Parts: sequence; C-alpha cells; structure tokens
Amino acid sequence: MTEPADRINAAALLLARGLPSQAAVAGPDGSADYAALRSQVAQAAGAWHDFGVEPGEVVLLRLPPGLERSVAFLGAIWAGAVPVPLGEGDEGHRGDPWDAHAPARFILAASRAGYASAWRDSVLTRLEWRAGLGAAGAAEPVALPPQAPCCWTEPRRRGGDGARLLRHAFAQLQPREVPSAGGEPVEAPTMLALLRALRRGASAVIGDAAGAGSAPRRTAPAEALALP
Repeated sequence: MTEPADRINAAALLLARGLPSQAAVAGPDGSADYAALRSQVAQAAGAWHDFGVEPGEVVLLRLPPGLERSVAFLGAIWAGAVPVPLGEGDEGHRGDPWDAHAPARFILAASRAGYASAWRDSVLTRLEWRAGLGAAGAAEPVALPPQAPCCWTEPRRRGGDGARLLRHAFAQLQPREVPSAGGEPVEAPTMLALLRALRRGASAVIGDAAGAGSAPRRTAPAEALALP
C-alpha cells in the first residue's frame, strides 16, 4: 500500500542516501555498508515490534557507541518509536522522556545489574535483544508525519539536560545540501553526528574504528550539517 505523500520515516530516508556498497557505519564492534545497514535496521525494527514497542513510544538505549547501538537506534526509528541514546553509566540522568519517576517500558542495557526494582521489568538485556534480533523478520518502515517525534540526542550535561528532540523532518535534505558522492570517512562521536553523516550519504566512523593506517577522517562543514 502506498503511504500518503505527507508521511515519511527518517531512518528510511537516511539509509537511502549512500551507495549500497559504500561504507555507512564503522564502530569498535563492526562495520556495515549502506545495503547491509538498511537490512539490519529493518530486522531491528522487526525485533522492536516483536518485543511490543509501539509507534511514538520512547525507548532508552544504554549501550556503548558502536554498530550495535546504531542498528538498535535506527531500528527504533524505523519501527516508529522514539529512541534516546544514553551511556552505560547514565542511570542517574533525568529528563522529560526518561524521568526516573516514570520509567520507559523498554531500556536496552547490558544487564539489569544496578537498576532499582521499579526499573527492572523495563530492562531488555543485550542478550535478550540479540536473541530477539536473530529471530525477527524485516519490518517495513513506519511512515509518520514529518513533524512527528523521531528521536532524542544525547544529553550534553549530567542530569539529562541539553538533549534535543528531532522530528522525522530533520532527515529531509535542504535545498543547499547534496548527498556525498563518495565514502570519505566522517567522525561521528555522538548519535547526532552519526545522523548528520548519514543524512549526507557519508561514511560515519565511531570512536577508534578507523584504526591505524586508515584514511584520514574529517568533520563535515557545520553549515552543511545544520539541522532544522
């Protein structure tokens, strides 16, 4: 069924920008080209659906930066959910979508260790996630209005402050922007930087994934990466 013209999915738009065989994401835990990443993200969306995540629902990701977290994050967007990227040690962070007094139903984390009883039932461990991911089928992207909530960015300060809510419309190219023709690596120290790189069809490098002897990395010009 054809989706209405005013419905989009940010993850699907982002993953359609690069050439299929072009490197999309490289992290300490692995790498994927655009074709492989799109397939993995569609499967991750299927896993989120299987676990019971609903469109518009906030999910917390407390995993280290890398390919696995990127796939889970983009998969949540693909599934219509609203992911929040948080570090493994961010249990004390608070903000509107992840207030400790009203925990999200789904917290993807390494384990349940250290969580208060009020949070334990919400935790989806990495082992559970990987098992569900392996059993899941690929899902179609959930198309939503451009101004529908898409994802949160990382908090910039302790306490959860400084996080930014992005709408699905952020993935739409502005008139001045053009996707990158090649796969020149771009440093992506944050999820926001990763999203910006994918929006331009670039190759995002997370952490020390480039390794010794790799091509020099660059940060794309700020004016080309400005989000609406």
